Amino acid sequence: MSTEFKHLTHPFQKIVTNKSGDLLLSLVKDTFQVYSLKGEFKKIFEYKDSLPIVVEEEITKTDSDGKTQKKKKSKVTNYQPNKHQLENYEFLRSISLSRDEKQVYIISDFEKSVLIFNVTYEPEYKFELLKKQLFPKRPNCLTSFNEDLYIGDKFGDVYHIKNNDSVVVKPDQMKPILGHVGLLTNVEHLEDDDGKKYLLSVDRDEHLKISHLPQSYILNKFIFGHKEFISAVLIHGDYLLSAGGDDFVMVSNWKTGEVLDKFNFIDLIKDEDIIEKIHHALPRFQKEGQDTIKEFCVSQLYYSSSDNKIIIIIEGISKLFVCSFDKGKLVLEKTCAVNDVILSVAKGPEEGSLIYNTNNQGKSGNLVGYLKSGYEFDENYTKAINSSFQLQNNDFKNFVVINEEFDMCPIYYNHNLRKHADVFP
Repeated sequence: MSTEFKHLTHPFQKIVTNKSGDLLLSLVKDTFQVYSLKGEFKKIFEYKDSLPIVVEEEITKTDSDGKTQKKKKSKVTNYQPNKHQLENYEFLRSISLSRDEKQVYIISDFEKSVLIFNVTYEPEYKFELLKKQLFPKRPNCLTSFNEDLYIGDKFGDVYHIKNNDSVVVKPDQMKPILGHVGLLTNVEHLEDDDGKKYLLSVDRDEHLKISHLPQSYILNKFIFGHKEFISAVLIHGDYLLSAGGDDFVMVSNWKTGEVLDKFNFIDLIKDEDIIEKIHHALPRFQKEGQDTIKEFCVSQLYYSSSDNKIIIIIEGISKLFVCSFDKGKLVLEKTCAVNDVILSVAKGPEEGSLIYNTNNQGKSGNLVGYLKSGYEFDENYTKAINSSFQLQNNDFKNFVVINEEFDMCPIYYNHNLRKHADVFP
């Protein structure tokens, strides 16, 4: 491995792949990158987001009486955020593909916006920015269905826009279609056997709320069972899998609201898996004279279509847990340990393969890792893809982490979402 690889210190904070697994779409700091996962792992596209700022120019005019007047005129320009601004919400936070894979959606801190890219596949891959839609509050999650895009924000409101319209609506003209009292962590579009449409909205207050569409003011149901925040959901047919700050993954039937299973994952975590910086509660939440309080949460629930398995990713853990899923029940089948902390997983280019992004703070220096069929680590493929990424990114000045507090996009959310009601009742 090249000794220069140490310069790429910022991880891919988010990755997704397409259905065939041959395209990797990634977010690193304030930049959107697309790579091929076959051949030479060529970088196909790159887009860097930024904030517009207003620069005042002084204009001098002389009137008919010979008097000089000075006026200031505002002009919009672009700039690169400084360290203080990077610390305060200036990153790309989330990325997803539309179901037909003809669009890419990115949630950006810059101007509290969502970026919509149109994707063309023939005669070659092409990504074009359709629009950058600003919102009244910071978006935090989204879901799409056909031409409809639903966006949940950090104040609990959900907005609806058309994803095929290039017109940018002014934020002060936007009205929410439904709301929660807490930060929204997930939204998902649902459709039953009769073609009726619903919207699942999930918040940090352990609520799973299902509303009718397009009459979003009509509540269908709440699904109860969580006591802590919900950070990950997965829709699999009639089943809704949800997890977060609780010790379990909950399985429910979203059509009936019935809770079918609670799979306890906390016993799967061993002492050697625990990283103090990530899993120990902050000092102000520790209780004097008692054992150290450790906190865990699920960061992703992933369905592997090749073998009908559910994969559980626990925040800050260098393992993925592979479960069989039958009739609403989860059963652990395999634990796959790797050398790096796994942030998320996505489909790989070969049948049954997976690619995952890491926190890039391990000894390997890998941005991503590759698991071949059977969840076996493929060292050769992993080295090849990381070396290729290194060679294609010869200027790392925007990706170097000198001070983690300022230069690092937040990749762990546990401390921020947990309420600690025992400390602050």
